Amino acid sequence: MAGKYGFFAVISGVLFLAWLLIGQDFALNASSNSQTADMIEERYTFRTALSHSFNWVLPFTYSGILTFYIVLLNIFPISGTTVISSRTLGIVVAFGGITGTIITILLSKVYFKRVPVIRICGLLLTVCGILMFTTENGFIALISAFAIGNLMFVPVTSLFMIPQELPNMTPAKLTKIMGIFWAFAYIIETIAFFIIGSIIDKSGYTAGLITAVIISATAFIGSFLLPETGKSKK
Repeated sequence: MAGKYGFFAVISGVLFLAWLLIGQDFALNASSNSQTADMIEERYTFRTALSHSFNWVLPFTYSGILTFYIVLLNIFPISGTTVISSRTLGIVVAFGGITGTIITILLSKVYFKRVPVIRICGLLLTVCGILMFTTENGFIALISAFAIGNLMFVPVTSLFMIPQELPNMTPAKLTKIMGIFWAFAYIIETIAFFIIGSIIDKSGYTAGLITAVIISATAFIGSFLLPETGKSKK
């Protein structure tokens, strides 16, 4: 387990350095009138934010991916329920995450819609999860594991770009939105993780892992509730 966390730490460090070298700055979709922007920031309190359905839908959409990711890191390696070693599949998922990050960078240069990426990846993530946990074919399990790694990372950029591209967005407003997002996403994940653990205690690892896959479908379901902020062309 320590080796796996070390692997992710190294990859995070590499990506951080890469971002410093090739990352691009961008402006938020804020009002050009500074007085109007100040008024928006002043009015947008946490109470106001909680009254907007978007700030509930966004963390709900991501919570399934987050839950599935944490289950794969902590529960799946010790489950021993798959046709080949769960630890091996976990490593393949990690490598899929690396290529998924690269795909996200390339995709962002040629495709600018947000919702379709989230929807397609959310659906395929759930399907591949079911395949990996239930197939009796080792090759299919490996392909599914690699696909899962990709599908967990590819939609994240699209998901995080949506609040930045909303009309009249300002740094202060975005800070509140993302603060609520992370708080709610982890609250939902914590509850879901507890439920999965209880199911494992009562019915075994297979039932718990399938529950985690079903919960991952929040990405697909939530995509129908999110606004489309991207454009067909730059």
